[in-house]
Amino acid sequence: MTDVKNTDTDGLKAIHIACSKGYLEIVELLLQYKYGKDMINECDIDGRTPLFIACKNNQQHIVGILLKNKANVNQTNVKHISPLYKACQIGNQNIVGLLLDNFAQNITQMLMQLIEKKESALYIAFINECFDIVKLLLDNHADVNLCEENGNSPLHAVCLKGNKQIVQLLLAKKSDIQKRNNAEKTLCDVVQNVQGKEKDTMIKMLNGYKDK
Repeated sequence: MTDVKNTDTDGLKAIHIACSKGYLEIVELLLQYKYGKDMINECDIDGRTPLFIACKNNQQHIVGILLKNKANVNQTNVKHISPLYKACQIGNQNIVGLLLDNFAQNITQMLMQLIEKKESALYIAFINECFDIVKLLLDNHADVNLCEENGNSPLHAVCLKGNKQIVQLLLAKKSDIQKRNNAEKTLCDVVQNVQGKEKDTMIKMLNGYKDK
């Protein structure tokens, strides 16, 4: 009989594999026993916990089960990527909501975690233009001025995308409109790279906000 506590060459145990494949019933079965609960925060060789793997593979129901069994929501992999960042990256609003709702006491720490490029969960949500996730993070007091390694704020990223809806949301949250990145580029400088009629609209929005 195979020992479910054994690992393969990648450091994966039964619970990691079940989370990756979406085997909800197996995850539930493992967590009924002490050895299963003991594995809930164990990492593979890349530092990925079962929760991280479930988020990465868009396994919403498994994420919920792991959270109910006190999976560590703040544990990152070797590249400092958190489950929340991964959920924002794949664009699953429901998983993001589960992570925030189940660990309200850790929300600030979760939202401030940065990967190697100093990108936050909020920043990657902006890059992917996930409006509902952006709003959810902002409603939980994510820092709108937290910059990545090149000094680009979330507003820089969204202006470059030309996303009027998210820019309006950021401006309403008091994002720093005077912010320059490490290349000394202002928001209006960034908008010059936007194609089509969106560029004029964005410049008008930014100038209108400056005049307030």
